[in-house]
Amino acid sequence: MSTTSGYLTYKCQVQGISVTKAIEAYSTQTCPVCQKRHKPKGRMYRCRYGYVSHRDTHGAKNILSEQLYGIFTLMQETHIKYLRVA
Repeated sequence: MSTTSGYLTYKCQVQGISVTKAIEAYSTQTCPVCQKRHKPKGRMYRCRYGYVSHRDTHGAKNILSEQLYGIFTLMQETHIKYLRVA
């Protein structure tokens, strides 16, 4: 366990939050609609079947859906505002 993950685990435990490591393989490359893989270009992930999402949000949703349902599946998205820090 790296120092960073150990510190995060410690801080979460203090607050009563459990930490689970997830495998992130292909989470940013796999489309939750058609299950095909392709690397995103730019900040947006676009599938030829019409699915569009911000690249970071897309990967996070795929990791969450895999943890909840066992597969990458389409999840409803609430309004997310992307802020770029200069």
